[in-house]
Amino acid sequence: MTKPVTLVRRLLDEGLVDGIELLVAPAVGGGRRLFQEGLARTPLEVVRSRTFGPGVHHVIHAPRGA
Repeated sequence: MTKPVTLVRRLLDEGLVDGIELLVAPAVGGGRRLFQEGLARTPLEVVRSRTFGPGVHHVIHAPRGA
């Protein structure tokens, strides 16, 4: 079974992602990385961002130039 992050990475690499929506919450001690270090990077830009609750951010990214 493919891990969700692996699937997203492969779709980004193939140019098949229109956008990524993330809910980001504060983490004590660092948290987890969405992607591994050393992988090719896809330039993303923030399309929309909203803060609600105690520091929770809803952020929508799209590939740059899309």
